Amino acid sequence: MRKFYRLLTVLAAAAFIGVLGCLNSLLERAESADSASTTAESEYGTLIINDPAYRALDVDKIVKADITVSGIGMADITKSDVSVIGGKISGVKIEKIPAGKNRVISIQAKRTIESVLENMDGVVIRAVTDIKAGETVTVNVTWNTTAVGNVFYKLIQFGYDVDSLKPADVKSRLPTDVNPGLINAEALANDIKNNITKPAETYKLKGGTVKFKTDYSSASAKIRVNDTASNELSGSNTGERTIAGIAPGNWTFYIIEGTTVYYSKAVEIKEGIELDLGSISIKTVKPRLENEHGYEIKNYSVYDSQSVKLRCRLVDGDTYLTTNTVIYYTLDGTEPTESSPKYDHNGEGVTVSAGQTLKAFAVKQGFPRSETVSFTFVAPELGSMHPSEGAFSPVDEAAWDKGTWELGAHISGDETTFALYSANASKILLEIYENAYGSNAKYDYWMQKGSDDIWRAKIKSAPKGTIYAFRCWGPNWEFDKAWTRGGSDKGFKSDVDGNGNRFNPNKVLFDPYAREMTHDKSNPAALADKDGGMYGTGGEVYKDVPRRNFDTGKYAPKGYVIKDNTSYGNKPKIPQEKALIYEAHVRGITKHPSAANLNSILNNFDGFSGVANIPDDKRGTYAGAAMLIPYLKGLGINTIELLPVHESDNDANPDNAPGGNFWGYMTYGFFAPDRRYSSDKSAGGPTKEFKEMVSAFHAAGMEVYLDVVFNHTGEGGVWGEGKFSTVELTSMHGIDNSTYYSLTDDKKFYWESTGCGNNMQCDNPVVRQFILDSLKYWITDMGVDGFRFDLATVLGRERGKNSKGELAWNYNADSKTLKDIVALGNDNDVEMIAESWDTGDSAYQVGNFPNGWGGWNGRYRDAIRSYIGTGNRGSVNDFINGDYNNFNKEGGPHKSVNFIVAHDGFTLADLCSYQGKGNAQNQNVGWPFGPSDGGNGDNNTLGFVTETTKEKDKRQAARNYIAVQMMSRGVPMIVYGDEFGRTQNGNNNPYNIDSVATWNNYNMINTASPHSIATGGTGEPYHNNFGTFGNDKNKNGNFEFAKYMMKLHASEPALNQTDYNVTYEFKKENGTDNLSDGDRCVWLRIKGSSILEGSDYLVFMNMYTTNVNYAIPTESGYSWVRLADTQSYFETDFNCWSSDKVIPCAGTYGVAPWSVVILKKVPTSSVPEQIKTPVIKGNTPFASNTSVTVECETSCAEIYYTTDGSSPDTSATKIKYNNTAFTLTESTTVRAVAIKGGRKSGFAQKNFVKTAAVTKPVIGGQMRFKDSTSVTITCDTSDAAIYYTLNGSTPNASGTKYTGSITLSNTTTVKAVAIKGGQESEPVEKTFTKVSVAQVPKSGVMIQAFNWASAPRGDSTQWYKWYNVINSNASAIKDKFAYAWFPPPGKSSSDSSEGYAPTQINDLNNYYGTEAQLKTAISALSPCKAVADIVINHRSGSTSWGDFTNPSWCEDFYAICSDDEGFTSSASGLMYNSPKHGAPDSGEKYGASRDLDHTNPAVQQGITDWMNGVLAPAGFVGWRYDFVKGFDGKYVGQYNRDTLAEFSVGENWPTGGFSDSNPDDWGDKIKNWVQKTEEGGSRSRAFDFALKGIMNTVFGYGSISNGHETTKPGNNNYGLLANPASLLQSSAKDAVTFVDNHDTGSTQKHWYLNSESVGTAYAFILTHPGFPCVAWQHYFTAAESGHVGDTQYIGDTTVPGTSKTYRQHINYLIDLRKTCGIGYDSNLTVLKAANSVYAAKITGTKGELVVVIGAEGVYVPSGVGYDNNHAVYGGTNFTIWHKGEDGTYGAGTPATYTVTGMPSFWGDAGAVQYVWIFDGTDGDHWVKANFDSGTNSLTFSTAWNFTKLNTVLMPAGSDVPDWGKKTSQSLDIDMPSGETTAKYYYTVTGMPSNWGDANAKQYVWVFKGSETGSWVPAELQGNAIKFSTSKTFDTVITVRMNPAHPSIPDWPASWGQSQNLEVKNNTAVFVLKP
Repeated sequence: MRKFYRLLTVLAAAAFIGVLGCLNSLLERAESADSASTTAESEYGTLIINDPAYRALDVDKIVKADITVSGIGMADITKSDVSVIGGKISGVKIEKIPAGKNRVISIQAKRTIESVLENMDGVVIRAVTDIKAGETVTVNVTWNTTAVGNVFYKLIQFGYDVDSLKPADVKSRLPTDVNPGLINAEALANDIKNNITKPAETYKLKGGTVKFKTDYSSASAKIRVNDTASNELSGSNTGERTIAGIAPGNWTFYIIEGTTVYYSKAVEIKEGIELDLGSISIKTVKPRLENEHGYEIKNYSVYDSQSVKLRCRLVDGDTYLTTNTVIYYTLDGTEPTESSPKYDHNGEGVTVSAGQTLKAFAVKQGFPRSETVSFTFVAPELGSMHPSEGAFSPVDEAAWDKGTWELGAHISGDETTFALYSANASKILLEIYENAYGSNAKYDYWMQKGSDDIWRAKIKSAPKGTIYAFRCWGPNWEFDKAWTRGGSDKGFKSDVDGNGNRFNPNKVLFDPYAREMTHDKSNPAALADKDGGMYGTGGEVYKDVPRRNFDTGKYAPKGYVIKDNTSYGNKPKIPQEKALIYEAHVRGITKHPSAANLNSILNNFDGFSGVANIPDDKRGTYAGAAMLIPYLKGLGINTIELLPVHESDNDANPDNAPGGNFWGYMTYGFFAPDRRYSSDKSAGGPTKEFKEMVSAFHAAGMEVYLDVVFNHTGEGGVWGEGKFSTVELTSMHGIDNSTYYSLTDDKKFYWESTGCGNNMQCDNPVVRQFILDSLKYWITDMGVDGFRFDLATVLGRERGKNSKGELAWNYNADSKTLKDIVALGNDNDVEMIAESWDTGDSAYQVGNFPNGWGGWNGRYRDAIRSYIGTGNRGSVNDFINGDYNNFNKEGGPHKSVNFIVAHDGFTLADLCSYQGKGNAQNQNVGWPFGPSDGGNGDNNTLGFVTETTKEKDKRQAARNYIAVQMMSRGVPMIVYGDEFGRTQNGNNNPYNIDSVATWNNYNMINTASPHSIATGGTGEPYHNNFGTFGNDKNKNGNFEFAKYMMKLHASEPALNQTDYNVTYEFKKENGTDNLSDGDRCVWLRIKGSSILEGSDYLVFMNMYTTNVNYAIPTESGYSWVRLADTQSYFETDFNCWSSDKVIPCAGTYGVAPWSVVILKKVPTSSVPEQIKTPVIKGNTPFASNTSVTVECETSCAEIYYTTDGSSPDTSATKIKYNNTAFTLTESTTVRAVAIKGGRKSGFAQKNFVKTAAVTKPVIGGQMRFKDSTSVTITCDTSDAAIYYTLNGSTPNASGTKYTGSITLSNTTTVKAVAIKGGQESEPVEKTFTKVSVAQVPKSGVMIQAFNWASAPRGDSTQWYKWYNVINSNASAIKDKFAYAWFPPPGKSSSDSSEGYAPTQINDLNNYYGTEAQLKTAISALSPCKAVADIVINHRSGSTSWGDFTNPSWCEDFYAICSDDEGFTSSASGLMYNSPKHGAPDSGEKYGASRDLDHTNPAVQQGITDWMNGVLAPAGFVGWRYDFVKGFDGKYVGQYNRDTLAEFSVGENWPTGGFSDSNPDDWGDKIKNWVQKTEEGGSRSRAFDFALKGIMNTVFGYGSISNGHETTKPGNNNYGLLANPASLLQSSAKDAVTFVDNHDTGSTQKHWYLNSESVGTAYAFILTHPGFPCVAWQHYFTAAESGHVGDTQYIGDTTVPGTSKTYRQHINYLIDLRKTCGIGYDSNLTVLKAANSVYAAKITGTKGELVVVIGAEGVYVPSGVGYDNNHAVYGGTNFTIWHKGEDGTYGAGTPATYTVTGMPSFWGDAGAVQYVWIFDGTDGDHWVKANFDSGTNSLTFSTAWNFTKLNTVLMPAGSDVPDWGKKTSQSLDIDMPSGETTAKYYYTVTGMPSNWGDANAKQYVWVFKGSETGSWVPAELQGNAIKFSTSKTFDTVITVRMNPAHPSIPDWPASWGQSQNLEVKNNTAVFVLKP
């Protein structure tokens, strides 16, 4: 039912609502911006608005108002639906208004029509005010302020700057005492804008007039027009009446009595004009048919039966008559009378059915009877069951297919839009339901499909809470008009077709975009006596019908139409590195009964004063979660990560047994908050409550993350193995199965890697957008701050093939879906966190997501569990250190989410309590803890547990985990309840347990025996794993410890970093020695003081079985204090100490077995006196014995020590030190402690090692030499004698003593030993090899035999394979390329697995493969030779920044440049060793590793020895030097000289961007470097980066930086290719040219060439001088490289403009290069260099090319060898001519021709053959030909048209044909059209005319000198004889023969013959023999 004031706006509302919609849209954006804004508050002001005035007539209907603030330079800000009470608005506050002058406040009055607010036209008032920054302004908006406000509003609309305009000045120009409606505000605004001044009266409007007559009279009636200016009339008089002074405009005239409108009419009032309405008569209104909403029914279709209303609506359509009004009706079609039934106005209406006719009339007392109305009801057609007007009527139905409204259901004004994507549906029915379940659809509509495959509908006034769903038809179930609801099979073809369609109109489907869902599919109330089997398809019988036919309309979940404006507050925007995540379940954290007593439970704990008890109705809800905020804040938590809250199938979760879906990982509604978690379950209630929860977290400075499940949906897969016909149809399966899901090849089954029956097809653009739309909604509408993506590997899977060639979705770290998601996060400051695995192939992708993603670090979990659980340290250091190897490329350590346990596994308490297979006990756990199935099957080992102390051990282990986790670099995440030891009695997979076992029992906090308390539910008790804590406060000590550690982590800047600059230094327990394999004791120093407000920490981790002493460093002015010690002894103090109770420590600290200690460095002034740790002194290592003393600085302290490794304070073997030294003769560990006054120092420990004293000698000299070399041997041990051998025997004291340098002239192995005092050093040896050096092949080409994906960091699945890949492809390389450039051969750390931060370089076993595999690959490539990538600018330490090993080169740090950043960074470990360094760097610095001092002879010798002694023997003949700008070029020359390098090239990639306007900047730097190498003794080539920059400029390029890819098109200025800045154009012999390499291209893509121009670039460099280098990925395929699916490989793709693949293209160009003898120093002549073209002539030793780069046809070469010849090859933007050859490029398809019978001498050695073709349509041309000596035939190919030819023989060495130089030529030879074969002919001319008479047979006798001749058949043509033969001859005799003679040819058969005729130029002249 509508209120009467609807009529007041009917004319103007449509236009105005459109504007309002825009304003609301702007407001939503503004609010969103506000919530995400970081703009300083000082830029804004605040406004408080009062509206004390009202308009009397309308005041009772004005219930709401919209307030809008407008101004220049700002978007409108609107506050909607402000309450109006008694026509007044008071104290409305609008914040964040941009400061500025003359802001206009507009108040638009609204009134309610059936719960829908609509604008009340005519009731708008305005005022003007200034907004000042940081201040609050109060404004009264009245009719008196409106006139000025209207003018300013118009000026702002005009875009006029009103800042300098004063309201008083505007008011002075207004007419006085005039209603605002009669002032022409627009005219005045125009004049102000145009600086025109007119009298005020100019702007006064003349009111219009309405005249009418009426016979109606009532003293209580009112007559008026709804403008703002005119007055109303009393209805007490009849006759002619007039209303004057009406404001011009479109209004409504009406007659009203009370709230009853008797007459209404739209009127247009013009200025000064009278409008005559004529006579108005009032009578009883006829009844009309209405629905329960008060809308008129005009469609009389009835499904089943329906209740209808009869109402007499007055003319306004809002008020209906009941008082003194009677309606009489009939249902049988007869005419009603006053004896017929009376309609009950207060009843349920009249029930009608199809086939009935209802007739009725009405009578109102005092009015004439109405006319009779008649309605006949019929059964509806599908899609027509809806009102034709009013609520739920279609809007603009004809234009639905052209609509653009967004997917889902959305309210806009009084219209609601619906949109659903389905590319494959043929028909979709939108259904509107009255109830969520239990009844069929009330209305339906045929949706219309747009060109975007989106089906749309728009209906009128479908309010919030409208229930809707869909039915879909498609190819497998075609639409049939005979189909009806209730279970029809009409139109059925198959359950699934060959395209994967599964349409079924019997299954009602909910909208994937539904903002809320009505219920779950398993909701017991909805299903009644049925079950979920109804949702299936297939032919199995269900409820007596085939399952596919069962209609789910009365049962299925549906969507709610939702509109909600609840604020989620201002996002706190916590930097991710500062997040401390609490993984929680909405029910799990507050459902337990103990949540109702939180306040009393936490009463005795510090930091929880604000905690409130949670009421029963809020427990387990969003509201309850919000109430838990003070508890979480008290723990130090700032981020809550909720397990899935998207609508899941959990309505049927049982309360007293296992079953259902507790965790929520079977998502149905990806936009819908789960209704089960809302205390308000009304339509819109969950949305509102969720946002209120988020707002509460935001107000507390906390963030909310959601766990989201986009990898699969709750619809699952097929029902049973092989049963492809049966699946669940509740949504996407039935909407567009093949779009939303990954299907198998046959489209019948689901391809999945989730274990949940299906995979969402995340690489499909529709699904990708669906995911992004869902995320955007939760970000912008619901306020979420971050997401954890379940099984996120699925999101990166893209359609392809598996290793078996089968259809598969393979993971791609560069997938668009992953990148779009993280881009969305970056744009909105929202964290995206991956669970980086699934169940498929290549599933484990931790650390291999695009930059910006975070990830659950499963490797961290496994490593920490292994270490703390078993003592197996493994790689735990790397993970405590932030897992650089895996997460640096994702953005830094803050992207690593460090967790020990998660929801899907053990709780922390259970991890410390249960051994064996994690899932072994799940089936045996009783309620309320189980049973469950599945789960993690990993073996859990409790290595720390001792039976007698097992409860203590378990508690201690839990503390160890928390301590290490909170001190690790990265973002920690704990699971709800782990802070106090929540247990599930060992069930590690309670996905189906919704009980006290999975709820936080807060009663565990305020007790020392947390596992002894009652569970709070029925069934089994807790297993008492933790026993009783050792404190007297009856508290859960681990709760206090966890709180302490979390707050420590949150408060310490050093633990919250985005990079790895804070050093984590790992050592043995002595704090100095590097850790070794097998060490279980870790000494960690976190050097946090290197950053602002950071502190240093020591973390001592002892996972050994005995007590271990840890060294505490001493630093002036600072001391170390103890913060935490996890050993059970300190449970009395909760194992942690506040700042006022810290324990100072010095010297050493004894760490108990299986425990962790944390110390902090503080100023000594803040530390109380302490007992100094003893200092143990003595020499180590020692040769025979050593004297030991122990000292303590604390006076009067007693010292005790042990020598058996036991504890010196408690051991029975302890010895009191009496200040006298004691002697050790064997390796011994001494431990000591100082005691005074009952207080102990820390433990001291020192290991004394007995060892040999003589250092091994060093053999020096050039290891590879041409003629001879000089060898020296030295030893650091003074007075040691050196003995050596040259014959391979072992040296000893009886051998040759070294006295001076040794000269070698042959390959020799020198062995040496040093001896002193009877002790020998280790023997050493070095082999010196005599070699010969080959020349670089001039026409050679190099291939880069690797790329950045060959051994990528973070992807161990690709490691150790590459050398085998090279070997397997050797056949394609060996004969085509001269050199293969190998990756760095030395060992490196895994975080630089590509080898460019080398560590142990002597070890050739690296991430590319083993040393043996390397050598095999090099051997397999022969004759192609190997070039090693030499990384000698810098080097990395083996375990820290500068500890070089294998080899070490120098002691201390003398190999490192003095200005290396390591000596200035406290994080490096080098800072305090700065005196022990090398000279300053001779080049640019390299920050990622240590810069080497190449001035140091030891470094020089070490590098040379490595190259000569390790690399050369492996098979390398040359070097590619990395980062040569980092050290002086002369050293490269020196190393080349000393290693006899065959080939050398340096990577001098100049710093700073390339400038196409100044390419010489790079060119000069590269050339200067090449010159510098010559100074060192051997000149090196350089990669031509200047040419690379020029090519990138010309052809275009792209680059990736910080995860963002940018591209730049080429300028196509091909003339730049001739610029002499490049080595190619200025000194080609020094140039190594290339298109891309592992840095510029491959997967790094730092500066890659436009992919469309790669082929053109190779056509350029491979035909030019210089030494070209080909990129592996351009030559080989992904499959050949072992990287299936990697798109960087293009070897088998086609080069644009050609028919060749890239490999064929490159091979052809290399062959052409070799054919022409083009070398690195060949002559290059630039023929043309212009914007449009580059053309050059390259002259080789065996041929010449003209190469044109640019558009085809811009330049064509001319001259000898080019005229009339086609190019030999070409493609997009390149063309190549080969001098003297007519190619086929551009000539059409060539044909091959043969000339037979050629003389054999045409095949003589060196002869060159051509043909001259002519007499065709294409002119005359030379064509190269080839002679076949086997058949004496000549072949050639051409596309030219010709009919005649000459064969021409040229002398050896000819490269072009030349008539003047020919040695032989044929006669003209005919080649008729269509023929491809002709003969070589000789001719005898001048034949007699009778020579052919009597059919004489023609022969010739051919011979040479005295040789025997041969008969050859001939042919007489006119007066000439023609014949063909391959015989060699110089004389011929023509013979005519008797055809009847029995033996022809033969001399007796002769009828006549010629004389001997001499043949010249293939011709002889006839002379008759007498």
